[in-house]
Amino acid sequence: MAEDDEHWFFLLHLSQLVDFLFSPAFTDGMVTYLCDMVADHLIMFSELYVDEENGIRLIPKYHLLMHLPTIIYCRVDLLLL
Repeated sequence: MAEDDEHWFFLLHLSQLVDFLFSPAFTDGMVTYLCDMVADHLIMFSELYVDEENGIRLIPKYHLLMHLPTIIYCRVDLLLL
């Protein structure tokens, strides 16, 4: 794959995000970093695949992805204090 291929870079970023989400526990710093990763993922996805003119837009699951850091904070058993 070409190093400058946007779709390949998006797939690598998604892979890192999934690996990160399957961590057994999170620190405060990890949750902050997760917020940035989710925001970057949604921006990249929108730039690559969303096409309002043809009816291709984000589905509600992507909106729920934005709330994962908050959910992790609410589940104290997932945090390493």
